[in-house]
Amino acid sequence: RDPGREAEARAQGTFDCFVPNPQTRESLTRSFRHLKDWLDLENRLKSRQDMFDWMERTDSFGSWEVRANGDILWSKGLSRIYGLKNAPGRKLSGLRNHVHPDDLEVFDRANEATFEQGWPLDFEYRVVGEDGKIHHLHVNREVELGPGGDIVRIWGMAREVSLQKEFEELLFRRDAILQVLANFASRFLRKVDWNEGVNEALAKLGKVADVTRIYLFKKNIGPDGAEILSLHNEWSMEWVAPLSAMPLTRDLSISPRYDTWRGAMLKRKVVTGHVKHFRKEERNLFAATGAKSVMILPVFAGNAWWGFLGLSEHRSERDWLPVEIESMMLAANLFGSAIHYGEMSRKLVDANRSAEKASSAALEANMAKSMFLANMSHEIRTPISGILGMAEMIITTGL
Repeated sequence: RDPGREAEARAQGTFDCFVPNPQTRESLTRSFRHLKDWLDLENRLKSRQDMFDWMERTDSFGSWEVRANGDILWSKGLSRIYGLKNAPGRKLSGLRNHVHPDDLEVFDRANEATFEQGWPLDFEYRVVGEDGKIHHLHVNREVELGPGGDIVRIWGMAREVSLQKEFEELLFRRDAILQVLANFASRFLRKVDWNEGVNEALAKLGKVADVTRIYLFKKNIGPDGAEILSLHNEWSMEWVAPLSAMPLTRDLSISPRYDTWRGAMLKRKVVTGHVKHFRKEERNLFAATGAKSVMILPVFAGNAWWGFLGLSEHRSERDWLPVEIESMMLAANLFGSAIHYGEMSRKLVDANRSAEKASSAALEANMAKSMFLANMSHEIRTPISGILGMAEMIITTGL
């Protein structure tokens, strides 16, 4: 056998080499059997690897392992959830470059605990992908120690939990909104005038909803009898110009320019979206205010359309989530209930006042009647007494 030629053949993919002799047929049969077993094993490994890759893509996780030479072997899933086109390198320093600046201390301390002290860990941190998107990771690390306590093997897994974090944040935001609404409801139930707490409620709602502006518009009737929308209350971040300073937002004529939105709100529908996708009329109006995304919620006082509650986002386009829309719809309904309650309370006060006036007038009339009857009784009784006395004298004396 020529070792040089054999090595060259194996380098080109040869599975086995033989020296022609009477036993070649038997060796060739055995070699083919080994080759078949090898190919079957390779196919099974490939199938398992494909299954593992699918699991990583589906469940958004990845794994890694430290090799004997200290290099780190990353799975494809880890590169995907880090938002990287390629693996972050063979050392932890390659990954550290992508860790969120606020989490670098946590990351470094975790590495010291794992790679220097041999501690298994379970912790969370954030990384920034090449596209600038922030990914929240939940990391598990395992360490295998030798008989002498030295580190033999280290491996770990990272799972992206960004959606869970976003959902937790939304739940926290919803709870904060509900707390603001509970405080507002408690206030307006104690006082007839709902306007006293609306500015404070809007400010708190805007902050907990993390929007740049929140406002209330009321429907009024203009001098010509047409419906108009007038700004009633608003709150905005300091760097956002207030709507009250913009002439184009004063006494907006609804028809015919905004008939589509009017029809939607009369059906108690919520209008949401990015300003660039609106029709020309709506797009021009909101673009002039600097808004990139808006949410418009109808406000009904009883069964009457009173106006709308609006939220605007000026920093970037925002996709409003169902839990946000649900929370703000509750806010719009509460404002409507407060307005309706205030109107009914005022009507009740007016009715009571009218009833008091009517009762006072009735009492005066009754007293006048009593005085009249008393006077008349006196005036009539005196002459009748004289007449009766004269009649009695005539009868008894024979006059």
